[in-house]
Amino acid sequence: MVKFKASFQEQDANAQNVGIKIETEVVGFFCFTEAMPKGKEEIVIRLNGIAMLYGMLRGILTTVVGS
Repeated sequence: MVKFKASFQEQDANAQNVGIKIETEVVGFFCFTEAMPKGKEEIVIRLNGIAMLYGMLRGILTTVVGS
């Protein structure tokens, strides 16, 4: 399960046009089967979880900004 939150802003406080400011938050929840050796879950999350969430974030931002 993944929770994604983003906010996009194209103007500064003075209503001046500026580059797009993007703030995002991605939270991932992962489940493991019985086949996963106990104690290895944290290592798998650190190696694979970050890559999966970062890849998903890049894909979403590319789609939104490219549109």
